Amino acid sequence: LGEGDSGRPTGDDEFDGPRVPKRMHVIMFGYSGVGYHGLQKQVENQGRQVPTIEAELETALLKAGGISQGNYGDINKVAWSRAARTDKGVHAACNVVALRLQLEPPVASSEGMVAHDSQRAGAGEPAAEGREAAQGTFPGSSGAIAAAEAPEAAQGAFPGSSGTIEVAEAPEAAQGAFPANCGAIVGADEQDAARGAFPGNPGAIGTVNSTMTIRGDGDDQSAEKAQQLALPADPAAADERKRSELISRLNAVLPATIRVFHIQKTSKNFDARLQCDRRRYEYLLPVFVLEDGVVRKPDISLPGLPDTLAKVAEGSLSVDEAAEAIRTEAREEALQGVGGSTMTPVEMLHEVMQQYVGTHNFHNFTAGLQSNSAQAVRFMIEISAEEIVVGGEKFARIRLYGQSFLLHQIRKMIYAATEIVRGTAPSSAIADCLRGGKQYLHLVPGEGLFLDQVEYDAYNSHKVAAPHTYPLELSAEAQEQVEAFKAAVIYPTIASSLESGVFQEYLRVVQQFPWGTYDHEDK
Repeated sequence: LGEGDSGRPTGDDEFDGPRVPKRMHVIMFGYSGVGYHGLQKQVENQGRQVPTIEAELETALLKAGGISQGNYGDINKVAWSRAARTDKGVHAACNVVALRLQLEPPVASSEGMVAHDSQRAGAGEPAAEGREAAQGTFPGSSGAIAAAEAPEAAQGAFPGSSGTIEVAEAPEAAQGAFPANCGAIVGADEQDAARGAFPGNPGAIGTVNSTMTIRGDGDDQSAEKAQQLALPADPAAADERKRSELISRLNAVLPATIRVFHIQKTSKNFDARLQCDRRRYEYLLPVFVLEDGVVRKPDISLPGLPDTLAKVAEGSLSVDEAAEAIRTEAREEALQGVGGSTMTPVEMLHEVMQQYVGTHNFHNFTAGLQSNSAQAVRFMIEISAEEIVVGGEKFARIRLYGQSFLLHQIRKMIYAATEIVRGTAPSSAIADCLRGGKQYLHLVPGEGLFLDQVEYDAYNSHKVAAPHTYPLELSAEAQEQVEAFKAAVIYPTIASSLESGVFQEYLRVVQQFPWGTYDHEDK
């Protein structure tokens, strides 16, 4: 069966219980990468489960009823895909995974099987959270059936005096015919109106606090109200409520460092990675990294260097003063043609990184690719750098917006740009790396990097057909939640990494092995 069918596809639940409908959805969520070995789920290593973000999310989906026990442990069974894979310790403000999702969780029957609520009809028997109401016929005096939190209302006929059916919190109203005196049907909190015909004398139909009431006691109600309640329910609105409830259940069982912001239905063959056409990353670089340049290899022209060294020899200039003079002159020389030396280090960084914008060959900014490899060609749409303050520390917030990125590409791009700003690399360093030949590049620490957002412009333009599929984009409310998550979790986490000394260690390494130290044969 296809994932768009109500049954289970090949490799689905191994239980003999009823089959729960599944549809392809995306989950938009953010996370802190601290304590996890990246996003992608990894197999057990020597009997020990490697902690990953996807493993955490999969467990939460099982607990919240988004996937079944039979599918748990093998994400391929639900056609799982991810928009962007993040490395160990790397965060995401809003990443996307796609999978065949069930919005209503199954429940265990008395025999221990997985059962759907629609199989649990019986007099006086309540259905648990998020169930479909009983399907079938309830003749005579069947008693009461109650469903809590977004059930689908009973489908079928309710002849005679069927008693009371209560539907709480946004159910779909009953579908079918309600002849003669059908008793009372009461729905609470934003239910959908009844589907079907109400022949004979259905009695009174009224609403209290957005509830539907059908009584067989002959109470007078307006024909207009009865007509409104007989209109078909809105399935899109019902699904939206179910998605909202699933988000609440997921966030209730996930750690505070992982938050789900939005769930959206997609086309049945959707792939989160293949159909993602743009990605936005951010990197927070401590400003002191830009200000701590030490010229170890003056391979650029320094006209004032002989005079500076002479002053040191005669004692009129200290070593520290000479180092600062050389550093200043090197930075001014390196920045010729990119705005001059009157800018702040962060403004210089912004200008230097504009050399990456456009289509270039980034073979030097990853591993394992040659200069003639088509895979190394990437398109950078926009890059910016601005100064912000987080936790009392100054950072350069670098935003990189592109179609796709190679392994380690961003961290090597930032390294090359910062070395130009620091005066330890020539102004032509980036242009040289984008041409043929090999150049060894250090990696700036991964602690400063996080995925900001992913975009699906082509999908939104060509695959959207309401009410079946809607654009994959965050609402204004969800976007505010993402920004709040960045401010409350991601930014402080990055700022706290300064205490570990990771950026100080990085500076020690690049000063010990400055630009141009290695050739292409070196490690």
